[in-house]
Amino acid sequence: MPSAEATAPSRRGRGNDPDRRDRIIDACLDVIAESGIAGASHRRIAEAAGVPLGSMTYHFDGIDELYHEAFARFTASVSEGFERRMAAATDAESARDAVVAIIVDDVFGSARDLVITHELYTLAARQPSYRTLTATWMARSRAALERWFDPETARLLDALIEGLTIHRSLDAEPRDPGEIVRAVVRVTQPGPARGLPALVLEPEEPAVDRWRPTELDELADRLRAAAAAQRTRPLVVAVDGRSASGKTTLADRLSSHLPDTTVVRTDDLAWHEPLFDWAHLLRDEVLRPAVQGAAVSFTPPAWAARGRPGAIDVPADTKILLVEGVGAADAAVADLVDLIVWVQADRDMARSRGLERDLASGANGDRAQTLTFWSAWYDAERAHLAADRPWERADVVVLGTPPPDSPEDVLHVADTLPLTSASPNEIRHD
Repeated sequence: MPSAEATAPSRRGRGNDPDRRDRIIDACLDVIAESGIAGASHRRIAEAAGVPLGSMTYHFDGIDELYHEAFARFTASVSEGFERRMAAATDAESARDAVVAIIVDDVFGSARDLVITHELYTLAARQPSYRTLTATWMARSRAALERWFDPETARLLDALIEGLTIHRSLDAEPRDPGEIVRAVVRVTQPGPARGLPALVLEPEEPAVDRWRPTELDELADRLRAAAAAQRTRPLVVAVDGRSASGKTTLADRLSSHLPDTTVVRTDDLAWHEPLFDWAHLLRDEVLRPAVQGAAVSFTPPAWAARGRPGAIDVPADTKILLVEGVGAADAAVADLVDLIVWVQADRDMARSRGLERDLASGANGDRAQTLTFWSAWYDAERAHLAADRPWERADVVVLGTPPPDSPEDVLHVADTLPLTSASPNEIRHD
């Protein structure tokens, strides 16, 4: 006698088990995730779904139709989650955050999803009929991305999302989430930023979204106008950034455009002082009297103890006081600083030119001694800046490692301020 299923007039499923077809599709995905396409037979899928073997041919015209239905369900589910993330964004910044979340939390969020995806790719590479599924999947992803990004950027982001997700899933070592943030920013940098170098930054420091070419005079004029508004005391400007980021060069270029400007170097205050334990000298001996309109002539204790002549001088008629160096914008002096310029630079390029500078001067000994000093200084500097986060208080962010052919009188300035991190990152010393 033929089974009731085999002779039923309709393939919509029996009234007492209306969800059987759906269960078979879900079971098919589970079996593919566990054993791959090669192990996904009618019998194994039926066992996983808890249905008679006859249900397989009753509901599907062969195993290939079942595979298509299962992969279509899988790609639709992933696409729906992708679209929800992007639809929740309210601007370009939150759209970038959504892309990071998709990579870190959503796409191939489990080993199961990763295996199913690779099985689909293998089929699509060999059988054109499955490419319809992957093409539809990519089209939906790109359409969701195009809510916030141009079509070319959307295609690049789609490829980045997939590539980084696969790498993170298969990498033997956990990767720093900060790499993903930086990668997304690099791909989505609009306008002038596309022609600028991609910066290697510490994970705790967020990258600038877009750089704007700016005449040096424009920034100088801004400082000049702010100084004029002060009238009774100097305008205090902190030029902060990591070692060899370009702070000294920027401060010198600005001071050459601004009369009645005095530059104070934090290196002079930090000379033979404990690392990053000299902010009280800057605050109490330089900035406090300067903002009260008094002339400053301060000899740091380490100078006197070690026979270094001279003093740190700030004339009473100073209109603009530029304090430049790592820690110039320290939170301990924030209430005495009127404007903060953060100089963002490529970490590796800054380190290279800093070492070259120190080796040429011999300030820290021979090559081995200089490398030892830089290693100790780097650890202390990074820990201090990660805790202090001066870029979050910045009024202006300037690119300290511009392209080699950048004109002397042009700066690259961040369009959007202030800079904030997407999320705090644990400090690692790689």
